[in-house]
Amino acid sequence: MNLRRIAAAVIGLLLWTAGPSAYSVEFGSFGDIRFSNTTATGTEESFALGQFDLYAMQKINDSTSVFVEYVMETRSNNEIGVDLERWYISRRFNDAFTLGAGRYHAPLGYWNRNFHHGVLMQDSVSRPSFLEFEDGASATLPMHVIGMMATGAVDLGHSDLGYELFFGNASSIDTSAPGPREIDVNNVSAPGENFLIGARGLIQVPDQHVSVGIFAMSNPIFDSCATCATAAQKLVGQVVTGVDFRYVPGRFDILAEYYKYDNTDELGTGFDGTATAYYAQFGYRVTDVVKVIYRHEDLTIDNPADAYFTLLGTAAGTHEVAVARFDLDESNAMFVEYKKFNPDGGTTDVNTWTLSWAFLMF
Repeated sequence: MNLRRIAAAVIGLLLWTAGPSAYSVEFGSFGDIRFSNTTATGTEESFALGQFDLYAMQKINDSTSVFVEYVMETRSNNEIGVDLERWYISRRFNDAFTLGAGRYHAPLGYWNRNFHHGVLMQDSVSRPSFLEFEDGASATLPMHVIGMMATGAVDLGHSDLGYELFFGNASSIDTSAPGPREIDVNNVSAPGENFLIGARGLIQVPDQHVSVGIFAMSNPIFDSCATCATAAQKLVGQVVTGVDFRYVPGRFDILAEYYKYDNTDELGTGFDGTATAYYAQFGYRVTDVVKVIYRHEDLTIDNPADAYFTLLGTAAGTHEVAVARFDLDESNAMFVEYKKFNPDGGTTDVNTWTLSWAFLMF
């Protein structure tokens, strides 16, 4: 356990909030403890510490605020690591325009913009597999962006029209690392001085309990291996487009997202490709305490030699997820989750049971 890093992060956060201010600091912390049993090769049933999420938000003045979020989580070597997940400053000019800069969650779909690092906030223990954070084995996209973002909304009477525009450092992959490889969002510099750019438009109709979003992102991917022959070269040119949908009329709710990947092999080897990914999630609140959820996920890679997914080491296939959530009170809930992964190619299914107790500390 790297106690020095943990202590430095917590002390730094406390010092950051200790200065004089006319506004109070909003502190919060999420956590979860879980037990898992899986048929995955080389994995035994065990207890595990989930993420310990510590965040703070401070208003500097009536128009400007800052936000920081640290997450502590166990690594594959059983040590605890500390990650700075979000850190940004934003200034609101009016309802139609707010400008921010820093590290934030990419405005891709509904899930990534609304369910952050606390399990308690979402209906399942797991995120949709293809929307895992960059260090996850099934990650397919940069879920964080380091750069700038503009947001706003316009009241159209019976509906609201919102937008999110973002611009930041391009992504990279270390081709010397063993697979599955991580997506690097590059906190310090843009590789090759290149950038990603994207947008999401959102229309909400409160009376009909419906919201629909449309999004797109252009993201060049570079090689972050310093000693490879392709060091700092552009590996893949990528354009991602998609749509998200949410319907919450009462005890029943639907959440769905669809993504299309267009990947161009920039090394000239001809391994271009397209892929699609989607999930559809259905929930029903049986009582004030009990909610049941079912989610279907699918990742289809059209060209098995697609340069991007080959670099990541991504396995295509489907996931079936069934969850029972028990809200013990507003501050904590228990989850029983079953997930079945059916990989393409006839490989044996992987079945996983997870029991999680998620909570809000303060």
